[in-house]
Amino acid sequence: MIYAIPCSEHHVANHFSRSDQITIMDEQHHILHQVSLAQSDTTCGKRQQWMAVIDNYCVNAVVVRHIGKNMLKHLFDMNIKVYSAAAKAVVSGLDLSNLSEVRDLEYGRAPHKQTGCCNKH
Repeated sequence: MIYAIPCSEHHVANHFSRSDQITIMDEQHHILHQVSLAQSDTTCGKRQQWMAVIDNYCVNAVVVRHIGKNMLKHLFDMNIKVYSAAAKAVVSGLDLSNLSEVRDLEYGRAPHKQTGCCNKH
């Protein structure tokens, strides 16, 4: 399984779409790639970058701390598994086999705004 982990300074980032980087890791904890995300004025820009990374690296699962409901729904629709990590978790120290799987949209946070391209499905 290939995991994508939003990270900031070697820790799992607090919010999925606001991360600076994505670590691509296999289930044996081998870091395959570190992908830097370009700054974007919109969450749609980050979402598009995330979707490109998921496609390009054949990601099967993501590890999150916090994620918006819209993005969580999009991942579920793509059959991407979602796992939650503890606060301030170090990416290289994650026990991937011991993470809790997110199975319900209620885990996601409600969007702050209902306008913009992200509401188009």
